[in-house]
Amino acid sequence: MPLQLNGNIFHINNDNAEIGLGSSRSFNRLLVDSDTNVGLVGKKNVWIGIDSDNSGTDATFGIVANDDWLGGSETPLFTVTEAGSVGIGTTSPASLLSVAGNTYLDSNLITYSSSTAANLTISYQRAATTTI
Repeated sequence: MPLQLNGNIFHINNDNAEIGLGSSRSFNRLLVDSDTNVGLVGKKNVWIGIDSDNSGTDATFGIVANDDWLGGSETPLFTVTEAGSVGIGTTSPASLLSVAGNTYLDSNLITYSSSTAANLTISYQRAATTTI
């Protein structure tokens, strides 16, 4: 028998061992239905969250080192957009993988592969300090 507190604020379905927050029903072990940011804050202020502008077209997943993102003042350590683009140090990746900041690759081999491009273009946005 489901237990509900204040209508759809908190819902427990004992038959299926499911909990719903912000919903009068639950589909999984834990369902959180909210029109604002949803997140988990850990003991050491690590925050994992999902942010959406409620349009159905813009959802972002990110992790930050503290809970400042709850107030909108922290850039996530990384972001995964609804389109599948990954941003490191940015909330708006310009391509499938965007890195905002210095990048260090410790590798003897870096492979670039494309099924359609005949050439590889490396574009400098600033003056280079070393030669490739």
